[in-house]
Amino acid sequence: VDPAVWGARQLGISMMVISSTIVAFGTSVPELAVTIAGIVKKRHDIALGNIIGSNIFNILLIFGVTACICPLPLNTQDVGIFNLTAMGITGAALFLFMLKGRNTLNRAHGIILLLLYLVFMIYNCHTAFTGK
Repeated sequence: VDPAVWGARQLGISMMVISSTIVAFGTSVPELAVTIAGIVKKRHDIALGNIIGSNIFNILLIFGVTACICPLPLNTQDVGIFNLTAMGITGAALFLFMLKGRNTLNRAHGIILLLLYLVFMIYNCHTAFTGK
């Protein structure tokens, strides 16, 4: 985390942008490894449980513990309407995939999710360097 903070300060980039991209990637690599290992071993239940469980853990438990320790301001400038919108779109896309996808997340769905992530990253980088 410290190198990311230092880099953000040197580049004049928002800590929210750094934490929602670089820090988030670094903390998600173990989850990616567990998920891929589960898929390779044909243990789809482990892969899916890891993905869903880690997101629920991060959003509910970590927010809850943090708020109990110290109030956590959630103003739109820090959190960003785009970040909240991206979370909503991702949830809606997954819901639609489940309804239309015969209970399977296929390669086309994966490509759509990766493209959504690419849009998220491009927007965050654009915001970081232009301040808009």
